[in-house]
Amino acid sequence: TAMVQIPWYLYLYYGDSILLEDFYPDMKFWVEYVEGIKEEGIIPHGLGDWCPPGGNVNIDCPVSFSSSAFHILDVSIMEQAAGLLGKPAEHFAYGLMLRQLKTDFNHHFFDPESGSYGASQTANVMALDMDIVPEGYERKVCMAIIKNIREEYNGFLNTGIFGLARVFKVLAENGYEDEVYRLLTKTGENSFACMWDQFDATTLWEVLPTNIEFGSSYSSSMNHPMQAGFESWFYSGIAG
Repeated sequence: TAMVQIPWYLYLYYGDSILLEDFYPDMKFWVEYVEGIKEEGIIPHGLGDWCPPGGNVNIDCPVSFSSSAFHILDVSIMEQAAGLLGKPAEHFAYGLMLRQLKTDFNHHFFDPESGSYGASQTANVMALDMDIVPEGYERKVCMAIIKNIREEYNGFLNTGIFGLARVFKVLAENGYEDEVYRLLTKTGENSFACMWDQFDATTLWEVLPTNIEFGSSYSSSMNHPMQAGFESWFYSGIAG
């Protein structure tokens, strides 16, 4: 999926469409390959939400959810890229594909009554950030995230990298800045602060939160910047 995202974000951040045009055939190849392996609109293969507490086998945010969400993101990028590069037929085709994928995704995963995509913070966060949530349900999905944080995890996040990179952004964009501030400044066993207060960490570890027994049994990386995806929101959200 990086094959699709990186050329697009280079264009967004630098305003140069040359790399986007150069890589467009490869981006197209990937998206069409993934489209060919879907089953009833859902992508069944992938890695899931990487490094959530308890490990990568997360039934709350299954592989089919995260992989299908990323496919929707990629198709959305392809629709925009095709329009930008003057490919009207492909722009139209990707638009149709995108609408159908969102319909299938919401039919499979979304519960309108609870306003939630299940018991996973990451699932609800990804659906919001990737513009998959049906119109009018955005704040209800946010409330499902906050309810899960407060009632199931004692006020702490319970996400891997895909949720951690997006949760502060989507909550702030939907009017829940107070919850964002509380999450970032909360202390205790499962907090960011615990790493440097209790374990003298100078970098972010691979696995968060830090409710572990520190010692020789800890085999994950102790310098893993992928857990710092939320920092981009400091610039786009706080700094503007």
